[in-house]
Amino acid sequence: MFDVLTINIGVELFGILICLTVILCRNFIVGSHHRKLRTYFTLLVFCEALVLFSSAMSGILTGKNTETAETLMKVFCYLRYSFDFVLLGLFTSYITSYFGYNKTGFIHYLTWGLIALGIASLTVNLFEPIFYRIGEVGIFVKCDAFWVCQLPCVVICIADLIFVIIHRKKVSGFIFASFIMYILFPIAALAVQILLVSLDLVNISLIIVLMYMFVVMQNQLVNEYIEQKRMLQESKTKLMMSQIKPHFLFNSLTSIAQLCDDDPALAKSTTIAFANYLRGNLASIEQTGTIPFE
Repeated sequence: MFDVLTINIGVELFGILICLTVILCRNFIVGSHHRKLRTYFTLLVFCEALVLFSSAMSGILTGKNTETAETLMKVFCYLRYSFDFVLLGLFTSYITSYFGYNKTGFIHYLTWGLIALGIASLTVNLFEPIFYRIGEVGIFVKCDAFWVCQLPCVVICIADLIFVIIHRKKVSGFIFASFIMYILFPIAALAVQILLVSLDLVNISLIIVLMYMFVVMQNQLVNEYIEQKRMLQESKTKLMMSQIKPHFLFNSLTSIAQLCDDDPALAKSTTIAFANYLRGNLASIEQTGTIPFE
């Protein structure tokens, strides 16, 4: 029978595997604008993998009452909460880039300023346990002021939520839903985790939302590809019609018809030449290679 700690470690290690799989499949967006989004999303997933790894290592070290284990657990707890802050910053950068905003906006200064403050407070906690400590038997213990170090996360989440709601009309419903889920699901999972169970529901919810975002973006890519293909076909049709020039076609056929009475032999050769001309024009529409210089 597995205890809760073992289940959490197993879930976190499985989550790392999912994150690495998503990173390997990250080349799903093309274009200069989308390249930036792909980079942010890759960093977002990679940072989540680091959070899961740090949390899993903390769980593995739990209960090991040695000086080395205690030191390592302090380090991994510090990294876990620090990566949580960085994760929020990357998400803010991702959504602002998705909506077409640069890095000089107020929300960026607010987010990364709070992240710097949060990581600084965690650094202080390494030397003077204010927010959490490692107990004598290698158990993670939250102090009364633990909520203070998490306050910047709450402020960032609220700022992101307001930003997404304000700009919701700029994205599709599925993308908007994925952003809202990424912000609200971990908060709801944390509440359930505190009140009902000890499972690591926060990281589980983040993994689920990241997978949902990945699927939504893949679907968006397919739709964009279909639309581009349709537009390309329309442009080819317009190009073909412009090259054939209907008036030129009608006039040529009328002239050939007149030659049939005056000079049948010339009419025959003209018809063949005109057929070759049309064949060449139609073939050029389907040509996808480069034209050599001769």
